[in-house]
Amino acid sequence: MFDLNVYGYEHERVIKALNGIGIRTETDLLFVTDEIVLSQVKFYPPRAQLEAFRAQVVRRLRAVPKTGLNILNEKENCQPLSTGCFAIDKLFSGGMYPGEVSEISGPTATGKTQLAFFAAITTITSSPDNNVLFIDTSNCFSAQRVSSLFLNSDRFVNARDSGMDEVDLMEKLRVSHCFDIYAVMDAIQAVADSIAQEREVFYSNLRLIIIDSITAILSSLLTISTSQGHSLMLGLSRMLHTVAKKHQIAVLVINSAVRAHPNNSMSAFSSTMTKPALGLTWTYLPKVQLHITHCPHEFSEFEADEGPKLQEYIYTNRDGMSKWADGASYILEARKFLRHEQRFQYILLKYPNSEEI
Repeated sequence: MFDLNVYGYEHERVIKALNGIGIRTETDLLFVTDEIVLSQVKFYPPRAQLEAFRAQVVRRLRAVPKTGLNILNEKENCQPLSTGCFAIDKLFSGGMYPGEVSEISGPTATGKTQLAFFAAITTITSSPDNNVLFIDTSNCFSAQRVSSLFLNSDRFVNARDSGMDEVDLMEKLRVSHCFDIYAVMDAIQAVADSIAQEREVFYSNLRLIIIDSITAILSSLLTISTSQGHSLMLGLSRMLHTVAKKHQIAVLVINSAVRAHPNNSMSAFSSTMTKPALGLTWTYLPKVQLHITHCPHEFSEFEADEGPKLQEYIYTNRDGMSKWADGASYILEARKFLRHEQRFQYILLKYPNSEEI
């Protein structure tokens, strides 16, 4: 919606005329000509007023170039958000960076949603001003589970000791149930509009957007026979990157896994049984991707010096790097990802001397 506080009440007549013919946003206006507008409105505003309003919209939305020094300073002053897992933060070069889209993928029951909950709780408890939006596309959100994690995990002792309880936590966590890509796009656009128009304090303090899972809304659209699904995927990615970059919000998407083809020697997953879903195009859209899998043995069998050789892949185009790991095997120390959930994935770490997760 056009905000009179932003554009001024001198344009009120033009805005009412535009709303009357279904032109309610800046994007709607920029995709029609003045002639079309003037031919459809019931109350004709002078052409000069319409042109002046359009010029103001263009000035407000235009891309303003930045100097290299400004970009460098922004990056140095950017503090990443923790995922709640020390080792994964290390793999992410510090955590989830505002302005970037990060991805965690893996097969079913590898703890992806659990990790998303931990990221949300950690973000909220790290600062009294931080808010989190959780976009649930597969009906996986559980308020009881989030509350239990907060109350029972020793990672949040300081937050509980400072007086925060589960009610305070839930007030800073907003859940949006979106079961198709159009609903997700509407939710992201609502975030952008609310921040731009300063309608809600919640969105003004939004620091993290989680989508669990991105696979549920995209997998059925990506077919060989049509390019529409790929266009929608790229459109959603562009929206996420725009909102993240413009408002310094970190975005975490959860992706599923599909069966890999070990006989494909050209693939980064030539020796693994699974790989991230959504195909090759999607791999270039998130800034950082981490693929996790089930451990082949029980946790008690892992030893730092004698453990089996396990494989781990991380992809990043941050800082100019854009390649998968070379697939080399490492002797890894396994640390339990979640102490109270034995059925979940035991994360594979490259850091045998890192502190407890």
